[in-house]
Amino acid sequence: MKRSLKVLVFLAVLVLVVILYFVITAAVKKADEKAGGSTGEQRIELLDSGKLKSVTWEYDGDRNTFDVSGSTWILRGKTSFPLDTSFVDAMKEAVKNLYSVKWIDDVTDYSMYGLTDNVCTLIVETENGKTEFTVGGLNAATKKCYLTVSGDDTVYLVNESVRKAFSHTLLQIAEIEEIPKLSNVFGFILRIGDKSIAIESVEVQSAISTSGGTTSKWEVDLDGVIGGELQKDADEETVDHLRAGIEKFVSNIVWKECVDIELKKNEPELYGLDKPYCELELFYTEMGKISTGEYNEDGSAIMKEVEYRLSKTFSFGNKLEDCYYATASDTMRCYLVDQATVKYLLDLEKYIDLDKYLG
Repeated sequence: MKRSLKVLVFLAVLVLVVILYFVITAAVKKADEKAGGSTGEQRIELLDSGKLKSVTWEYDGDRNTFDVSGSTWILRGKTSFPLDTSFVDAMKEAVKNLYSVKWIDDVTDYSMYGLTDNVCTLIVETENGKTEFTVGGLNAATKKCYLTVSGDDTVYLVNESVRKAFSHTLLQIAEIEEIPKLSNVFGFILRIGDKSIAIESVEVQSAISTSGGTTSKWEVDLDGVIGGELQKDADEETVDHLRAGIEKFVSNIVWKECVDIELKKNEPELYGLDKPYCELELFYTEMGKISTGEYNEDGSAIMKEVEYRLSKTFSFGNKLEDCYYATASDTMRCYLVDQATVKYLLDLEKYIDLDKYLG
């Protein structure tokens, strides 16, 4: 395609985008008018200027309250809950945006503004009293959301941050634990359904070394535990496939959303985690330091480096849409994990074949 033709195509697309913007804007205005009433434009403070005392929000049947003291927000009755502070910061900012520069009077159809279903209720208490808000749908064209105030039939347009900040359940604003990227993995046990395989790297004395050096090889633990007594040399091609799939899993695993912060105390069977369909136990080493029991002249302890052999298990239960319920051995929580990530492990089922090593 010649350069001049490319320019013409670009200009044509640009014109279409501009036309589409005005069409959408006109449609939004028409929708406002169709819903009934007139519009006005002037800044209106929807919250009094009194000292903030508490903020309560209810979304999807989940109701929670923050007690406010200055810049400190404390979750009432759940002070130990692991909050993601970025969500709290967004809520603080949203409360500052409880003002409107446009409103709609004499509304006859509140569903046009998302104010009948999937709403978020917000109750803000100041030293002067409480104000209740119903937060409705988002307007993508204006980046505003629709809101009503208790005792007032007017629909107000406020900053979209109000809806985005409070349209979460408490679990949805829980801090997501970070999964450390494991290295120095020397063994693994993979269980899928009623199949399992345990493979580890073991050191062997080099037959050609004159200095007593060692090499390593991968072996299958036929008794199903790492370091077991029944071992046979693993098929090299099988190990390559298993390691490649596990490495992809380890590189991509992230907790997507927290669904339970006390899984072990609640009912893991609700998520299929009492009898996980798939489990991966990884065995790895980490370096650390411990005291030698001796001290430097300044009184500080003399430390030495040691190698720790550790393990971590990932468990996957029932499927939920495009995710799986999941947990790990070092957490009390249940999370959602993308189906695509778990598939790296499930695709390895065909390589779990102990029959070739038995006999």
